[in-house]
Amino acid sequence: MPINKDKGKIARFGGGVLKIREVNDDGTPVENAQVLDLGYIQETTLSDTTDIEVVTDETGAQVQSYEGNRSVRFTGVLMQSDADLMNFFKETCRNRYYQVYYRANSNVNGNVQEILFGIVRIKPQVELASSTRRIPFEFNVLKNETLITVSNANTLFGSVAQTFQVPANNYYVIVDTPIQVQ
Repeated sequence: MPINKDKGKIARFGGGVLKIREVNDDGTPVENAQVLDLGYIQETTLSDTTDIEVVTDETGAQVQSYEGNRSVRFTGVLMQSDADLMNFFKETCRNRYYQVYYRANSNVNGNVQEILFGIVRIKPQVELASSTRRIPFEFNVLKNETLITVSNANTLFGSVAQTFQVPANNYYVIVDTPIQVQ
């Protein structure tokens, strides 16, 4: 995968699509699980961080470092605040697992950027400011033990990509899918 300077890779607009469906703790779909569209998005943040443990010798010189715990979170703010959405984030999401599909609403070199999070726990919360009435969300992404494949993603989520595969012992997959010109 080439990483280089390219003006076509600059994402100009945010927004996009955010859809979820309930899954079991291994990432397999719950029977009759419905895909829910969480509506208009104001902003999102993907945070994938790994702690680093630094080892120093008796003089204080850093002689080694080791990777520690990895934390993956997808957070943001939804623009809608109807009772159904508030009740979902307040009660319905408790003690359940979800699969999350996110598509950025931007063109990156003729591609649309899509992310599939294999297994997610949603932090139950409703926090509304009186002037804006926007719902914040926090998805804590879990590591899956086996390969998660969604082969009908374009039908299921309305994605551009037809198939997503989150590798075993991973958290999510990001794909740049060519935009189909009709």
